[in-house]
Amino acid sequence: MEEKKQRPHLLAVPFPALGNINPMLQLCKTLVSNGFFITFLISNKRETFLATEQQATGQHLRFVYLPDAFIPEAFSVTTVPLQFVAILEKNLKLAVPEIIRDIMTDDSLPRVSCILTDLAITSLQDVAHQFGICKVSLSTFSASWLSIENGLLVLEENGLLPLKGTSRIIDFVPGLPPISGLDFPSHLQEVHAVDPDFSLRYTRNQIIRSDALVFINSFYELETSQLDQLARDTPQFVPIGPLLPSFAFDGQVGVDEHEQERCGFWTEDMSCLDWLDQQPFKSVIYVSFGSLASASPDQIKQLYTGLVQSDYPFLWVIRPDNDELRKLFDDPSYDKCKFVSWAPQLKVLKHRSVGAFLTHCGWNSVLETIVAGVPVLGWPFLFDQPLNCALAVEHWKIGSRLPPGPDATLVEKAVKDMMGEAGQMWRDNVTKLAISARDAVSDGGLSHRNLEAFKCKMEIVS
Repeated sequence: MEEKKQRPHLLAVPFPALGNINPMLQLCKTLVSNGFFITFLISNKRETFLATEQQATGQHLRFVYLPDAFIPEAFSVTTVPLQFVAILEKNLKLAVPEIIRDIMTDDSLPRVSCILTDLAITSLQDVAHQFGICKVSLSTFSASWLSIENGLLVLEENGLLPLKGTSRIIDFVPGLPPISGLDFPSHLQEVHAVDPDFSLRYTRNQIIRSDALVFINSFYELETSQLDQLARDTPQFVPIGPLLPSFAFDGQVGVDEHEQERCGFWTEDMSCLDWLDQQPFKSVIYVSFGSLASASPDQIKQLYTGLVQSDYPFLWVIRPDNDELRKLFDDPSYDKCKFVSWAPQLKVLKHRSVGAFLTHCGWNSVLETIVAGVPVLGWPFLFDQPLNCALAVEHWKIGSRLPPGPDATLVEKAVKDMMGEAGQMWRDNVTKLAISARDAVSDGGLSHRNLEAFKCKMEIVS
């Protein structure tokens, strides 16, 4: 009991999407192993999975479950994100003070010393001030995405907001390498009725700058110029990534064999690992488009036909909510493929038989494939995915990209190039980045040092 009460107590408030929850949960597990006590706010929808997480991490990570009604159902995070965030923040601003008061009156728990929020949640600064505690945030997007957010005024001054799908190469955003306007985040492409002059985004960016620290799920060797520029503009922006389970780094940071890979809507189908065991070395294309991205049946047919024509085995994740797409594969005629509803992605990417990743290029997936040393075949949809894909293909040179509406012939050629001699450069480059990622989170690495510095600060104020 006394040991628990002496730990710095961090209240973690993630954004309620899988791509945001998982890196924050991984950060919290890392902090627990470094002497923190964590209270993690989460929807009841995750209760079954997180009960297992609590067993694995012990008594120093507790979950407070918010009612499902707390998460706005009237708006979709993919189609009307600003309304979604506004309702979520209003609810949090009412609920979090009560949660903190409950903790403060519980003699078995340490006093809350810090609030950690997702970068998308800016409404809790006042709550932190009310209780005299610090607030930090976590960006689950890249440093490049943050560079663009910080460069909104520069884009406006050049008459480029909204971008409206311009193909112009934009090379004047501080810290950001030259990127086509087509690949900038989707929320900057069109005028939004809720924020027609982007003033809400300007305001939110200014609020974020007042956080004690902004953790970035990236590492210095991957986004050097971006992180250097962010540090010059706002010194409290620091990289602490990649935020992944320890087994992702080949045991370099301590392996926990009971470690859960990620929080998810769906149960991971572990049979895919047995199937991978039967495939030749580096021969399999792993296909997954994350928890939100969706493709049309015609697009899926073209991808499937191209993969079959390439004659390489492939493992494809077709989510349980994609019933129409699943019907396309009820009786596949090609015997070198396997379909699953959900997969243990890191374990798949690190498997000896996987040679490429056909992905939507969500930031978590990009980091995972880099750490696993697997090149990417990018097919981005929305949000930051086109930006991540452009970085991977044009700047890090760890893969290639399919056009928005690929036909089977293009898919076949792209796969053969990726898996053949033409793909050797991509394999070499991603292997080098995998080593840099491992070094970043190991003793002496910058990401590791930044978390150590945070730990020291919290021990002083607790």
